[in-house]
Amino acid sequence: FVAALVEKGVKVVVATRSDLEVLRPAFEGFDPEKVVLYAEPSMTYGNVKWDAWRRACALNKLRHCSTIALTGSGYGVKSALLAGMGSVAVIRPHVAYQDFGGADEIISELNGTTARAVLEVLRV
Repeated sequence: FVAALVEKGVKVVVATRSDLEVLRPAFEGFDPEKVVLYAEPSMTYGNVKWDAWRRACALNKLRHCSTIALTGSGYGVKSALLAGMGSVAVIRPHVAYQDFGGADEIISELNGTTARAVLEVLRV
């Protein structure tokens, strides 16, 4: 998924609350200018608040209005909308009951096919 985005010139910022050292091996083969691991300090449970999306953009030199939030909750979709960003929702069974209205695209997994859907939203 990430390789397909990077191949088209998309900068990928992986915003997480996880320990970055645990994630780093999964992204070792990527140019660190194109795939950035970002530790989000916000401690909300179940989603990312709008200010966290904006902070991730600002700290990684991205314009929020031309950035897509890839999120796994309906709450994350709403937060991205509040931040002035587009969003792509990844719906998994445990969150399928949530309201994903407002998402630019809804996908069920991360792979090459769904990367194409994200690229279409980005118009790349």
